[in-house]
Amino acid sequence: MRRILVADDDADILDVLRFVLAQEGYEVLTTMDGLEAERIALQEAPNLIIIDAVMPGKSGWRVCESLKSSPGMGHIPIIILSGWSQTKDIERGKEVGADDVVVKPFDIEDLVRRVKALEERSTGGSREQG
Repeated sequence: MRRILVADDDADILDVLRFVLAQEGYEVLTTMDGLEAERIALQEAPNLIIIDAVMPGKSGWRVCESLKSSPGMGHIPIIILSGWSQTKDIERGKEVGADDVVVKPFDIEDLVRRVKALEERSTGGSREQG
C-alpha cells in the first residue's frame, strides 16, 4: 500500500488529510511534532511526506532539509504546508529541497492532485498497488 506521512500541529488538518487520503487508498501515518515526523520518516520510509512548516520540536523546513540530505531518503517527495507568503515560502522550499510548497488555507482537492502528481513523478508513472 502507498504510505503517506502527514505532520501538522493542527488536529483538524490532520483529521481531514487522514480521511481524504485514506479515501484515495493511502495508508496515512500522522504526527503533531517535527522531531517525531523525522523519526517516523526514517523508520517507515513513506512514499510521500506532507509537513507543516511550523511545528513543535523541529520545523518542517528543518525536517525537510534533514531528510533530503539523509542517505536513502532524498528521493521521497516532500510537500511543505505553510501559512506564510507564497513567494517567500516557494523560495525557502527550494532551498531546503521541498518538492512543493502549499500555502494555507489550501484546497483539499488541489492538494490531493499535487500528491498524485508527485507520486507519479517519483515512481515514473507506475503506482504501487496494495
